[in-house]
Amino acid sequence: MWLADTSIKRPVFATMFILALVVLGLVSYPSIGVDLFPKVDFPIATVTTTLKGASPEIMDVDVTDRIEEAVNTVNGVKTITSASQESASRVTIEFVLERDIDLAVQDVREKVAAIRSKLPDDISEPVIEKVDADSSPVLWLNLSGQRSIRDLSTYADEVLKEQLQKINGVGALRMGGLRLRQIRIWLDADRMQAYGIAPSDVLAVLKRENVELPGGRIESVSKEYSVKIRGDIRDAAEFNDLVLAYVAGAPVRIRDIGRAEDAMDERRSIAKFNGVPCVGIGIQKQSGTNTVEVVDRIHAELEKIRKTLPTGMELNVAADQSVFIKRSIAEVQKHIILGSLFAVFAVFLFLGNVRTTLISALALPVSIISTLALIRAFDFTFNNMTLMALSLSVGLLIDDAIIVIENIHRHIEEGMKPREAASFATAEIGLAVMATTFAIVAIFLPVAFMKGIIGRFFLQFALTVVFAVLVSLIVSFTLTPMMASLYLRPKTAVAPADSGDRARGLWRRMGDAWERGYRWVEELYRRLLGWALRWRKTVLALALVLFVLSLYMTKFMGKELHPPEDQGQFIVRLEAPIDYSLGKADEMFREAERVVRGLPEVRGVFYAQGFGAGGVGPVNKAIMFTTLIPKAERDRSQEDIKAVIRTRLNEIPGLKGTAEDVSVIGGGIRNVPIQYVISGGDLGALQGYAKQITREFARLPGIVDVDTSLEEGKPELKVYIDRNKAADLGVSVAGIAEAVNILVSGEVEITRFKDEKKGRRYDVRVQLDAEDRRDPGDLGRIYVRARDGRLVQLANVVQVQEGGGPSIIYRVDRQRAIMVYASLEGKPLGQAMEELDAISARVLPADFTAKYKGAADTMKESRVSDVRPLPRDPHGLHDPCGAVRKPAPSGDRASVDAAVFHRGVRRPDPDGTVPEHLHLHRPDPPDGAGQEERHSARRLHGLHEHPAGAGARPAGGHPAGGTGAAPAHPHDDLRHGLRDDAGRLRPGRGGGDALPDGYCGDRGVGDLPVSDPRGRAGRLRSVRRLAAGVETAPPEAAVRRGRGKKGRGNAMKMVLVVYGSEADEEVVGAFKAAGIVRYTKFCEARGVGTETEPKLASRVWPGKNNVLLIGVADQEMPGILEVVHELKREHPRTGVKAFVMPVEELA
Repeated sequence: MWLADTSIKRPVFATMFILALVVLGLVSYPSIGVDLFPKVDFPIATVTTTLKGASPEIMDVDVTDRIEEAVNTVNGVKTITSASQESASRVTIEFVLERDIDLAVQDVREKVAAIRSKLPDDISEPVIEKVDADSSPVLWLNLSGQRSIRDLSTYADEVLKEQLQKINGVGALRMGGLRLRQIRIWLDADRMQAYGIAPSDVLAVLKRENVELPGGRIESVSKEYSVKIRGDIRDAAEFNDLVLAYVAGAPVRIRDIGRAEDAMDERRSIAKFNGVPCVGIGIQKQSGTNTVEVVDRIHAELEKIRKTLPTGMELNVAADQSVFIKRSIAEVQKHIILGSLFAVFAVFLFLGNVRTTLISALALPVSIISTLALIRAFDFTFNNMTLMALSLSVGLLIDDAIIVIENIHRHIEEGMKPREAASFATAEIGLAVMATTFAIVAIFLPVAFMKGIIGRFFLQFALTVVFAVLVSLIVSFTLTPMMASLYLRPKTAVAPADSGDRARGLWRRMGDAWERGYRWVEELYRRLLGWALRWRKTVLALALVLFVLSLYMTKFMGKELHPPEDQGQFIVRLEAPIDYSLGKADEMFREAERVVRGLPEVRGVFYAQGFGAGGVGPVNKAIMFTTLIPKAERDRSQEDIKAVIRTRLNEIPGLKGTAEDVSVIGGGIRNVPIQYVISGGDLGALQGYAKQITREFARLPGIVDVDTSLEEGKPELKVYIDRNKAADLGVSVAGIAEAVNILVSGEVEITRFKDEKKGRRYDVRVQLDAEDRRDPGDLGRIYVRARDGRLVQLANVVQVQEGGGPSIIYRVDRQRAIMVYASLEGKPLGQAMEELDAISARVLPADFTAKYKGAADTMKESRVSDVRPLPRDPHGLHDPCGAVRKPAPSGDRASVDAAVFHRGVRRPDPDGTVPEHLHLHRPDPPDGAGQEERHSARRLHGLHEHPAGAGARPAGGHPAGGTGAAPAHPHDDLRHGLRDDAGRLRPGRGGGDALPDGYCGDRGVGDLPVSDPRGRAGRLRSVRRLAAGVETAPPEAAVRRGRGKKGRGNAMKMVLVVYGSEADEEVVGAFKAAGIVRYTKFCEARGVGTETEPKLASRVWPGKNNVLLIGVADQEMPGILEVVHELKREHPRTGVKAFVMPVEELA
């Protein structure tokens, strides 16, 4: 393992390399943004068009339908949704996920421009833009105080708006409750009739008498002058003096038929914070910017702005989306830290060594901090997905370091020097560590390629996990072995206590208690495992039954896109009867506001009436952003509080109130989990089906706040023109429509008033006085001018009828549609969807369709989205374990599994690789130790020797070498492992390395590894066959058993090397008494270099000076396990090594 060896030999290099990664992570940390979810670009574009005064039917037929027909031909269109309401049309085009949204928007713009001439002349220019997930306000401010609403509105629009927009990252602003300055000209219908003045006369005079035009230039001999004609009105009072006409030689001025005043625009929205009237300001962030960073900049700027506010004004925060984001992110970060601490503590419990624990634990902060550099390089943010990935990785990051450090620690305890142990142990399990890491990569990397919107969200999650585990792999091969070589030391003998337990410290007593508990668990596991191995068929049957039952139980599990969260804030939607005016609806909403504000858990309520996505909405609807006190300070959850609000709002007659969470994942019109679109041809039948589905769905338990987009027709007055009478009287249809529009709606695009002091222009609006337009009959009192100059009363040419019409018309894929909305209370989203689908299947005929929008659609898409499986690879190239597993040659059943992770029993692989312990044809040893005992001992040995904690897995081993060709010196170095230039032991590739105790590799026998000191390929194959149990030892006659006699052929025997610090006769005597060692007279040794066979001792176990026994096993090799484990339990500082050697060399 060159990387580990380089780090051990060059600790400064390893230190600087790791420090470079850490510094990169620390430098990247401040520039990583914080957000709730990853930035996702939704492939959606919108076309918004306005036509003042147009009814929903006119907008649907003349505007919406034509735009839909044009954009339907754009490539990649998935769904077209439209909403036509009074004066406005909005067409939403959703494209397939693979479509480039910028190019798609450009295509839509070209299609709309091509049909612009077919649209009504009076419409505003269509606004085409892509839907941005950042379009919702991240912060709501309220400007209030002891000032008039006009002063507040003027300051907000003219001063505060500019101060906020200059903040870096701030995008568009939305304002509610705003009443802008406007020059209002009120006309009296009776006076106009008396003086013979028509509405068109007023418009003509205003356009003609309020102008500012360039007049060219005058050049003198030495100067040049520009000429500017100042015919504009400089004072609002001057409008009253404009002459409209002359009657009997006397001028008729505006003051004679009405009045002009410097006032505000019409009141169509109301905003309040905690019951106090205010101007609400919603701040959107720029696309791609970070929510928390932008909000923090706004808060910093607000401190400066408050110092400059006029006396009597206050500027406060009404709703802040960053609060929940910060709290959510901080909660995840806290759990990452706690998880790391618990992982380190669990490692310490099993390793029992402070230095070992600290070295392995150092991989956690180093890996996490270094991963930050990759997070920044890929332009990720700190969000729920990336932090969830880091929290999940905590248990994985320490795994590699634990595997490496434990193996190094064990070799040091067995007598190796720390430097040699670090190099040897890291190389020994290097491939296994890489295989486990790449197995994790192979699991999580495909998640990044999931389809649909949900796949975009999980991209950052998957890649962050991959980044973290790959960095941990590098750390485990550099920092961990380097520090182990410098700071690990063998345990020193502890002097026996003279006075029993009283002389022990608290620490040792705690350790003893832990050891007793561990032994109890070990014994329990031994019995359970023994039972399982004796009743294998029963265990397999139970496993199969549990597996089938688990699959069956998934039918009863709830399915959610994301679990409901206590955000500490939610939205209450209010709706009054559709015919209520702004003032009447406000009276009803005040009672609802008192209900919400009366709850002890509510901290603040920001109320906005008549406010929509485009700035203006229906006056009979309102929303309340409700902020709660911190979760720790209240007894009820957010869901409980919402349920109470729903109950109390339903007690208010005529009011429809719902409570819903603030949206965390967009994609729908409202922030409710159920958004269901029912579409079909006939509007009457569609309404009937929608009402039936809504009634049945609302009766189900757990379904609340059921609502539809179907609204009762808003009362309207339809003016029918008698064309014959109009033609006889010389009145045009256009003249009638213009007169009605001016006097009833109020014309604003006539002229503008310029305020010289402020340098701003304000609208001038002409409208009939409010007292002359309160009754439908007032429309007949309006006069229009005929072609011959006479005034004609509208009552003579029109007929006014009172009726009703839809307030909004929805279309989905060019068909009429109705939206069904619902919230859930204690019911999973998946179950609610199944119930709604069942109702729809029963109610809707075949020519009507239904589908989901919003969160339900996203979840449904995620359930059908899967990762495309990789093609079958017969060579195992897609299997990360293939790097350490040797496929069996054709006809060779003796090859064994070399990649034994976590010391577990591996099942036979489909490629024919079969672990050694699954060869059932091997005879049981003479001492009666059957397969159950061998398995049990192996499992317990692995459990004790290789601890795991907090997601860390026990260390597993693999052969340091493969089955390549023999090296150049098979008879020398390969007998006891190759040596580097400094004479240190390192693994060989021909099989001459002494593998660790407890290791199960492709030449291992039970838990005793086998090493062949020969380098010849033929002998190596023989060793493998012997170790795997396929080829037993040579016949008795083939071996000369006398001392000094040589064996014949390739006869093999197992050699045991017993070593350790407990150099007493009891250990040696135990092996001899067990009858598993036969030849011992010539090879007992107390240290290398003694007179007793020093050559053999040094050759079999080089560098050791505490060898207790070198003996030859006289039994079948697997039968030695039980004695070995008993000795290891009684003498924990004693180790055992096993070698397969030819008898001829032993002699």
